[in-house]
Amino acid sequence: MEDKQKEENVDTVRYMSKLRQDALVVVALMGILFFSESFIFYTIITTVWDSTPELSSIFPVYVLFLLLVLGIGTAACLRVYSSIKEHMYTFRYYD
Repeated sequence: MEDKQKEENVDTVRYMSKLRQDALVVVALMGILFFSESFIFYTIITTVWDSTPELSSIFPVYVLFLLLVLGIGTAACLRVYSSIKEHMYTFRYYD
């Protein structure tokens, strides 16, 4: 009951606008994460591919590690967004 009263006492249009802005920040953060990890992966592979013959045997492990890092980062960003959305009225996040 108190949550409904709190939601009624706030400017929901303002809150939804600010939530969309936060969503853009989360998407930008995920983009930076994907770009930087992909760039590091590409740089390492192109630098040592010819000089290290063992690299072709551990390449799948490195790709798996890259996917794990990106997956965990994505899950964390989505968790932050859902937490903001869940608690924005409770904590009067945008006031």
